[in-house]
Amino acid sequence: MLLKLDAISLNPVDWKIQEGVLRPFLPRKFPCIPASDVAGEVVKVGPGVTNFKAGDKVVAALHHF
Repeated sequence: MLLKLDAISLNPVDWKIQEGVLRPFLPRKFPCIPASDVAGEVVKVGPGVTNFKAGDKVVAALHHF
């Protein structure tokens, strides 16, 4: 899915990842979304996605682990 983000949260773990403090445990891979929680709207879905459609409002917890 492709999301248009309206809001994100930046938690302590997020800035620690960006600063490289947690790099031994959580190496950054690009593209990197520097956030743990996001809210926005579905722009596009792939062929296997059946529960969402373009225009749906969504929230998501992104897991870096």
